[in-house]
Parts: sequence; structure tokens; C-alpha cells
Amino acid sequence: MKDFQTKDIRNLGLFAHAGAGKTTLSETMLFDAGIISRRGKVEEGNTVSDWQEEEIKRGISVNLSLLPFPWKGKKINLIDTPGYMDFLSNVLSATRVVDCGLISVCAVSGVEVGTERVWGYLAEGEVPVMFFLNKMDREGAKFDQVLESIRSALSPKVTPVCIPIGKESNFTGLVDLLSMKALYFGPEGKIAKEEEIPSDLQAMAQEFRENLIENIAETDDSLLDLYLEGQEISLEALKKALKEAINQRQIFPLLAGSALTNQGIDFLLDFIVEFAPSPLDRKPVVGTNPKTKEEEERLPQEEQPFSAWVFQIISDPYVGKMALLRVLSGKITTEDRVYNASRDQEEKVGQILFVRGKEQETADRLGPGDIGALTKISQVFIGDTLSAKDKPIVFPPITYPEPNYLAAIKPLGRGDEEKISQALSRILEEDPTLKVERNPDTKEDIVYGLGDIHLDVLVEKMKRKFGVE
Repeated sequence: MKDFQTKDIRNLGLFAHAGAGKTTLSETMLFDAGIISRRGKVEEGNTVSDWQEEEIKRGISVNLSLLPFPWKGKKINLIDTPGYMDFLSNVLSATRVVDCGLISVCAVSGVEVGTERVWGYLAEGEVPVMFFLNKMDREGAKFDQVLESIRSALSPKVTPVCIPIGKESNFTGLVDLLSMKALYFGPEGKIAKEEEIPSDLQAMAQEFRENLIENIAETDDSLLDLYLEGQEISLEALKKALKEAINQRQIFPLLAGSALTNQGIDFLLDFIVEFAPSPLDRKPVVGTNPKTKEEEERLPQEEQPFSAWVFQIISDPYVGKMALLRVLSGKITTEDRVYNASRDQEEKVGQILFVRGKEQETADRLGPGDIGALTKISQVFIGDTLSAKDKPIVFPPITYPEPNYLAAIKPLGRGDEEKISQALSRILEEDPTLKVERNPDTKEDIVYGLGDIHLDVLVEKMKRKFGVE
């Protein structure tokens, strides 16, 4: 993948309650972007993001998955996160490295427990949020009712930027509330034609547009004066103010469609590249100089000292450790040595990779605001800050929940105690919500996790990766 300027990068996290269609949505985005020629299905175990055996077996996301792709001259670094809260560490890590969250909500089920939880985590991190009302083609889809449930449960500032034309099997298009045009889907789901809004939808479209303009105007004093005076606000001014309002978490736009039938996904991607913040739009990141103990800022600019935050570790018994990281300032190349400011250790950079699911592509550099991976670095862990050695900085770690679901763990094979110990230590590097302790009374190793699925997956990973049962 070619090198993109920081202003053209969109770091987007995909969050939802389990079953709201995140993985299908990410698969359809990759298909529309031309990355894949055929869309995989969760039930067939052939999607790009859910590629590990534990995910294929269960039909759920277990790990976050990095899925970069280009769209109309921009680069979207999409991070697909698990919906099951057993794998919460992935969700929390993702909230720290994205500039915008996209929450998928099922148009039939509406707001669920997982929806509220990811909304809370994104709010804690002050991350801008967009909503996608998925499965509009399903029987029982309810646009108005689900919108009201989102507003009452999460925020009254959730604001539709489009409304559906038809519903369930008659879902045929969208009304764009900014351009006030009807956009109709073609046979493959993508928008195929633009027409005037149907007469039976004009009153509804006008009502929703009025709500959109009012919400935008309330975030900008100059526009509010025009609005209160009854003057027309230009489309350009509306768009500029909307982008800023999204970045400041003053408006949470809602879009609609169906990931399964590819309806409305190209409209969603267009909206993301136009209105989601780039790394340049976000606040400077603040850390602590480990030498002076004073706070310092880093800007996403190439001339700034290098700094990056590690948000995921992938351990492989054959390849070694791979660290997923976001560059927060400066740049890193394959010629550099990397300084781990969190541990006061220095290592040579192995390879720099762009990762998409299980696919990897080598790169010469990683610039400010971008997300990628480093290989062959042994003493780097989740939450570590990498920086320039002469300009060190440490960014705050994430506080992960304490695991409270426990079980005794022991190898089935005789003499495998050392093997199981090594496997556990490697897997614990990948997941900070797992913990192992030795019970001095029972002489048992006790493993702690966030739920039964969490521990089941741990056991399966040990067998698959390290050959110990």
C-alpha cells in the first residue's frame, strides 16, 4: 500500500454488540474498495478479519483485526473489534488509537448492552462517534423507533444525515439530507442513480433535514445567527461546520443501510472520508518525559520527535512477536533503532509491515498518524510507548478490567509443565485481561479471564500455537 499523507488518513474503529453485523460490514467495505474480489461469510469462516481458528470455529470475532484500504484518495485504517465483552482488552486498545468510532446498531434489535458499553468507552476517550443502522433490509427493521432508542439511551445529539427509502424487502435507497436528493441502489447494492425525493417522503425528509441543520447551527455562532434569521445556509458552510461538530463530539451522525446486501455502504464510505477526522484534526497527545517527569505534547507531524503507542501483540511460535502500533509523531524506518521509553530498552527494528487480517505487506517507513506493525522486537508489550531516545516520552497506559472468572489449568500430557508455562507466558503478552497465579495451598496453576469463552479460547490457542493440551 502506498504511503499516504497524514491529512489523508482516517483511523476508524468498528464497534458493536455481538451480532450487529460488524464483520460483514468490514468485509463489504473491503469488497467495495477492490481489496477482495468476493465477499466472505462469517458462517463459512472465510472473512478477512475473522481468520484465526478460534474465530472460524465460533463464528465470532476474538481479536481485533486491522484492515487498511484506500477509498477515493484516502486511506481508511479500519479496526474491527470483538462484540463479546470476554475480549474487552481489544476494544479498549482500539479506542486509544482510532480518531473516530463507527458503532453498528441492528435495525431490528436496536440498542443492546454491548452498544451502551462501547459508547461509554468511546465517551471516556473523548472519541468522535458515527452510527450505522445496519440490516435495514431485514424483516422488522424500524428506523424511527431504533433512532429514538439510540437518542434516549445514548445521546439526543445522534442526528441522521440520511433516511431510508422503503424498508425490509422494499428498502431501495436513501435520501441524502445534505443534498436533498434520493439515491437509489442498483442490482449489486451500490448507489446507481440520483433522483428527486419521492412526494410521499418529502415531508419526512424536510423534517429530518431541519433537525440536521438546527443541530449543526447550534455548534457554530455565525450559522446560528443565519438560522435564527431564517436565512439559507450554504451547503459548503453546513459541511464544514458538520465536520467540526463531529470532531468535537457535538453531533453524532447516523447513517443507514445493509452490509449483507451492500446497500448504503458506498454512501457510508464517502461520508467517512469527507467527515471523519484525520489525525491532524485531533488534539495533541500528552505524555510524560521519563527523565524530567514533566508533561509534554506530541503532534502528528513528521518533523516532531518519533513516538508511537503499542496497542496489540501477536505472538507466533515460528515468526516471533509482532507489535501493532500507531505512530503519534515523527516517523520510523527500517534503518532505525527503536527505544522503548516505558522499559528503558532499545532494539533494532526488524520489518515494518502493513497488516490486513492475516496478510502482511512490507513497508520502508511508517509516518505520523498511520498504523502498522513491527517484527522481531522481543521486549515490547501492549501499552508500551516507543520514542526517540534523545526525546523520550511515555503515554499513559490503559486500565484494563480485573479478570474474575477462574479455573485451574494443567497439561494433559506428562512432562508438559514447562511447555504449558511457556505457552501461557506468550499468550498473556497478547491479552492484558488474562492472569495466571500459583495457588500455594492446592499447588495448582489458576488462570483468570473475563468469562468462560475467554478461557476456552485460551486453551484452544495453546493447543494450536504451541502444541500443548
